[in-house]
Amino acid sequence: MPEDYRTSSRPYHGPAFFSVEETCTVSESDGRRFVRHVVRHPGGSAVVALIGRSALCVQQYRPAIERVTLELPAGRPDGAESAIETARRELREETGLRAGRLAPLTQFFNAPCFCDGLTEVFVTDDFEQGGADPGQDFPTNVRLVGLDDVESLVRDGSLVDAKTILGLLLARSWVDG
Repeated sequence: MPEDYRTSSRPYHGPAFFSVEETCTVSESDGRRFVRHVVRHPGGSAVVALIGRSALCVQQYRPAIERVTLELPAGRPDGAESAIETARRELREETGLRAGRLAPLTQFFNAPCFCDGLTEVFVTDDFEQGGADPGQDFPTNVRLVGLDDVESLVRDGSLVDAKTILGLLLARSWVDG
């Protein structure tokens, strides 16, 4: 952490799962202060569930962007749940699949310019059918996405979710070994 970093304590805590803190950074020799706001987020997990050279994605409405997106099964932890436990639960809730072995694929900060949320992405081709248990807030529809179609789906605007784009692109090299 830079020596000229200071944090003030004027957080915003809403009814949601995140908070916003106002932080101040002194970075100029003349002492100018720059106010920034940081979103404190618990992070999340996503799963690339592979069937051959395709992966299961879910379609769901996202109010923040007012549209239906195509995404990997994903979500934030329930309480003290680990990243892999979150991945297993989200896969089961959104697709009805019960994962066996899950392998770590990557992890990344969602938007480090203003948010500390870390997403961990797992990959699996080891699962069995269970029963979907979708959350009541966002019903989902499951769809197969070909790994070789990712670039064209990004170009035509069908894929706009960063965790999904990154997970699907990295899954190709996992499949190709």
